[in-house]
Amino acid sequence: MKKVISTLMFLALIPLSSYTLSMPSMPKFGAKPEPESEAKEPAASAADSQDALVSQFKDTLSSILLAQKYLAIAFDQADQASQLDAEMTSLEGDCGKDCLARATKVSVDANKSIGKKLDAQAEISAEGKANYLLAIPPYIKGTLSAKDLATAAADWGKQATGEIKSAGMMNAPKLKKKLDSGMYVAQQTPKLIKNWATATKQLATYAKASDIDLGAVEGASDFDFGD
Repeated sequence: MKKVISTLMFLALIPLSSYTLSMPSMPKFGAKPEPESEAKEPAASAADSQDALVSQFKDTLSSILLAQKYLAIAFDQADQASQLDAEMTSLEGDCGKDCLARATKVSVDANKSIGKKLDAQAEISAEGKANYLLAIPPYIKGTLSAKDLATAAADWGKQATGEIKSAGMMNAPKLKKKLDSGMYVAQQTPKLIKNWATATKQLATYAKASDIDLGAVEGASDFDFGD
């Protein structure tokens, strides 16, 4: 009996708040119910969004390749024009990292070759000037879309790098291989945009020196050639 009394006395000394169950608060009368928070959809993983990035890259690169093809024809570089045409076709199919790298190399090589012609102000025929003008619309389209591509590639690359680091030593190599096409795009896009920016000014400078009226091309008057 003494043991029971001692226990009861001990419980009585414990503050009531320490073991009181908290009851859910009742809404105040007349108060508007708080809206339920909408469940946020989880952000797409880098693997899920990789195809969209690669597709964006292919579309941009295809426009530049088409412009370079017309420029190659304008400067009587038939072999190079054929190469550029072949790479445009390859981009339309299932084009992985190796395919993207090959198309990029062909474009970079063409940029250098055409750039030399532009800097030297090589003469072209009337037909050549017509092809020169045909190169301007796809070039404008490609360089304008490159702005969005630059942002998308930077954001995706940051996300992919973070996911690879978080994957752990065992899974990181496998994930890195799975994301190789997207990582290639993220790494190469800044370099390509820099090359295209240089070529843009060259195109305007050459046109002026060769009496080629770029103003006759739709959209060219509003485009910043950096001249």
